[in-house]
Amino acid sequence: MVSIFDLLYTDYTHRRRTHPRIGWGRTEWESEDIALAMLEAILAEPGRGHLGIHRQVYLRNMFLHNRNRLDARHREFIQNRSSFDFVIYNRITNENMCAIEVDGHSTHEANPEQRARDELKDEICRRYNFGILRLPTTGSGEAAQVRRFLDRRT
Repeated sequence: MVSIFDLLYTDYTHRRRTHPRIGWGRTEWESEDIALAMLEAILAEPGRGHLGIHRQVYLRNMFLHNRNRLDARHREFIQNRSSFDFVIYNRITNENMCAIEVDGHSTHEANPEQRARDELKDEICRRYNFGILRLPTTGSGEAAQVRRFLDRRT
């Protein structure tokens, strides 16, 4: 396998169902279940014990202060139940460090409306200097990408 998301393809259906490290059904999407298992394994590595993970965190709970950084369109987006798939936080300080998004091809890349929402979310993150990493399900090398991202952000 080149990508953790290779398990989503039909050739891997049996392997997907029997994979011992993936807790299926912990999220709404199989792609997020796979990503969550990978993230948990990475956070269990030496030197990362101070990091934890939250799932489906609303942006309105993340960006409470300095809303003047946002225009009306951004504020409305935040209030309309927009969320991050995963937020990495410091378990000692309880500070939110960065976000990780899983972008499925059919729901993100092939959908212009979703791409526009993703761009809005990315812009909000830039305005707050809050790191966001997008993992497309058509990509590869996700674990290495996550490690590099965490090394820069934490």
